[in-house]
Amino acid sequence: MYSFTKGLYLLGIVLPLSGCVISLSSMEDYSGTDAAKIRVANTSDPLSMKFYKKVGRCLQEIDSRSLAPGVNILGFKSTKFKKINDIEPLPEGSPLRGVDYMEYNIQPGQYLKVGYRTTSQTMYTQTLHTSYRSFIPKAGHSYEAYTVAGGIILIQ
Repeated sequence: MYSFTKGLYLLGIVLPLSGCVISLSSMEDYSGTDAAKIRVANTSDPLSMKFYKKVGRCLQEIDSRSLAPGVNILGFKSTKFKKINDIEPLPEGSPLRGVDYMEYNIQPGQYLKVGYRTTSQTMYTQTLHTSYRSFIPKAGHSYEAYTVAGGIILIQ
């Protein structure tokens, strides 16, 4: 009887926490007047941005920031939309029409990767899935990023 009660208790704790994302390293907007803009889908597959600097002839990752809202529990997000000024309107036919999205000002001229990293688990295996796209933003340009089956799309 004790193990049954313990199992129910654990199930009651684990179920509400499954499918939750808590971001402790949220993206901050670049404040320069030469900013590039990026609009990213705010879905259950949280996107992140990796920052690189050139060291000799190589690139070294120096930071990684979440592009998702602070908390996302089973699709209930602490922030659905984040909009900025001076970004181009959503193009006709954009997959981001009708969905939640976040907009950010980003520093131009730096090496960036935008994408996601998720883990799927079965009874016997655990698989890490990653998909990133590299780009160097140009001053004044707008970009869109969203996930599709099997990867990420970055429109420049």
